[in-house]
Amino acid sequence: MTFRTDNTWPESPTSLALGYGHVHIWCLDLSNRGTKLESFSSFLCTEELDRASQFRFEKDRNSFVATRGLLRTLLGSYLKLEPRDITFGFGPHGKPMLPGDHNVKFNVSHTDKISLLAFTKETEIGVDLERLDRKIEVEEIAKRFFAPAEIRRLLALPSERRPIGFFNCWTRKEAIIKALGTGLAMPLDKYEVSLSSKSEKVKLIETHGGQEDVQEWSLFSLAPKPGYVGAVALKGPVEDLKCWSWR
Repeated sequence: MTFRTDNTWPESPTSLALGYGHVHIWCLDLSNRGTKLESFSSFLCTEELDRASQFRFEKDRNSFVATRGLLRTLLGSYLKLEPRDITFGFGPHGKPMLPGDHNVKFNVSHTDKISLLAFTKETEIGVDLERLDRKIEVEEIAKRFFAPAEIRRLLALPSERRPIGFFNCWTRKEAIIKALGTGLAMPLDKYEVSLSSKSEKVKLIETHGGQEDVQEWSLFSLAPKPGYVGAVALKGPVEDLKCWSWR
């Protein structure tokens, strides 16, 4: 099954329905001057406003407020609740979640001026996003964090293709670990993923140590904006995946 995950994401639909086996991905462009920070901040609780005030730079404060405000807005639409009435809990390693019997699962990633928010039902989900023009030593970082087979595949790429191969690999591995909610407790080299940019070749190849059944995972590459690459991972089949740009 093929889903459209490139950077031609349409604007927000007028109504939302999140069915079982469905995945919704939202892109928030924080450089958009139309983002209504005042409206978003009115949804936040005291603890969230305190966290926002601790950011040193205004752009980081605004990013946090907008992303958390949109998270509450979308969860409110899915759950038929007022955004300000939503409460959050945390997993053993600090992953945010909804307490009680709510079956909507979510995850958020942010880099530079873009945030991605992912939603599904029942199964845990993870999303990661990176900017492609970051000035980092991809080969050195890969040798520290990637599985041996991933390092070999990365170094086999032409030098001009190694940055995209690196970020494809990094975001897919991070999305899996974020779905599991293990944080730093799970090293990146425990999971081996594909590096290809072709959607039909995006997959979890192997788990070293046999922690997970690779056939149970669904993994997709995301390209919300030119110059960015991301990934979403969840344990279970996906019947429908939709990507939207928030307006």
